[in-house]
Amino acid sequence: MDFVTANIGINILLFVAGVAMLVKGSDGVVEGASHIATHFRISDAVIGLTLVSIGTSLPELATNVYAAAIDQSVVAIGNVVGSNVTNTLLVAGIAVAGMGTIATSKIMFHRDVVLMLLVFCLFACLCYFFNGDQFVIGRLEGGLLLVAFAVYLVHLLRSEKDEIASCGHAGHLHPGGIGVVFVSVFFFGVLVVFGAKLMVDNVVWGAREFDVPEALISATIIALGTSLPEVAVTVTGIVKKKNDIAMGNIVGSNTFNLLLVMACTALIRPVDISHEVRYFLLPTMLGAGAVFAIFLRTGWALVRWEGVVLLAGYGLFIGFNVAQLY
Repeated sequence: MDFVTANIGINILLFVAGVAMLVKGSDGVVEGASHIATHFRISDAVIGLTLVSIGTSLPELATNVYAAAIDQSVVAIGNVVGSNVTNTLLVAGIAVAGMGTIATSKIMFHRDVVLMLLVFCLFACLCYFFNGDQFVIGRLEGGLLLVAFAVYLVHLLRSEKDEIASCGHAGHLHPGGIGVVFVSVFFFGVLVVFGAKLMVDNVVWGAREFDVPEALISATIIALGTSLPEVAVTVTGIVKKKNDIAMGNIVGSNTFNLLLVMACTALIRPVDISHEVRYFLLPTMLGAGAVFAIFLRTGWALVRWEGVVLLAGYGLFIGFNVAQLY
């Protein structure tokens, strides 16, 4: 059953409701997962590098799984690539504009930022070269991405083993106990899934109704909607003066989007790489990642003028997408 009507106004409201459910549901899942992690004595560092980044990628995961299930693979890949462009240009730009400077350590740059760029290049190679001229991410490639995701998690856990060893006693849990937390995680997970359905159904309807390429809509409107948790976490990092939260969330989410989200999507249904993705979205993602890394490497920090350049880049990205409609 598709949640769409013949009325564009109602469909817009349904789309907005879907975005709201995604954001609220993701927030609830992350909060519950943090309680569970604290209960089982998982360190704060590991929570930040895994649960926060994976949690803020839940909207992309839910959206893509549903899109794959209804055979809308163009929406799926447009959403993931567009979300990475949004994270790298818009979210990072907002963070730097708000904080003035975001510093990073050499360890984080070489461990996480360089790895993010390698994942970008790996994904692009799978899209362009792995299947000759077929341009598809199949189940084999999905399996490879999932294996890479597992290796990345092991890498993170090993790099933070000292943090785990030094983790203290369990923190405060929900007054209802661990059982209530698990129930709440399930409830918010259902909210995420339902929100994804509302959003994808109405975007697909709009693309067909107004003859707009689905890849472009998913790379802009859907990508911005599913990136709202990243924006929220980044703003929290700005307010609390936590550079590691802002930077780690951006880099980690980009990596998880390609390794975990696209892996799950391709395992459900092979993903076709459309003309718009091959010739615009993927090159934009690669270029945005390269500029982001170069800015970060100069002085081991992002400064305000670099944030302005990133925001301008996102403005050009949106402008180009809008121009394709005319």
